Amino acid sequence: MECICEVIKNPEWWKVGIAICAAVFALIQYYTNSKFTRIANLSSLWKKFYERKEDTLFLEIFDALDKLEDDKGNIKKDKEDKLKSFTDVEKLRYLAYLADIVSFTKIGTVDKEHAKYLFHWHFYHVFINSNTKKCFWESLGGWIEHSSESWGDDYKFAKDCETYMKEKKIIDSNS
Repeated sequence: MECICEVIKNPEWWKVGIAICAAVFALIQYYTNSKFTRIANLSSLWKKFYERKEDTLFLEIFDALDKLEDDKGNIKKDKEDKLKSFTDVEKLRYLAYLADIVSFTKIGTVDKEHAKYLFHWHFYHVFINSNTKKCFWESLGGWIEHSSESWGDDYKFAKDCETYMKEKKIIDSNS
């Protein structure tokens, strides 16, 4: 009991206790602000994709990919033609945008779980779904070489998105 009384009476121990509490509070605040910043960064990527009035290219490509198949998995000719009408440069810009998302999640600038939530269909259509990826990659040297782990982090992120979609029952877990 004497030991506790001496600690309480000693002002140096009070300073140490206050410093520790301040450090813990600062770490909590840093973590909270960091998470908010990562979500804000993701929000700006989302806006870049969906709210650019002057350039609807990303939306047009995504729309063509998203509506390429009917409910039975048959390819719609008009959407296939639309997807084929995009130039290689336009498709590469779309891929660069997806690569930015992956890069930002990898370095921690963007929250990965939220990125999967917002962009899972985009990655699924380009890297996973056999009909959409075949049609997308056709003019870019073929889909076989681009739908493997050799494609790198983008493919790995797409596989994470596929797992997310299966867990959430968005797609069939047997596909």
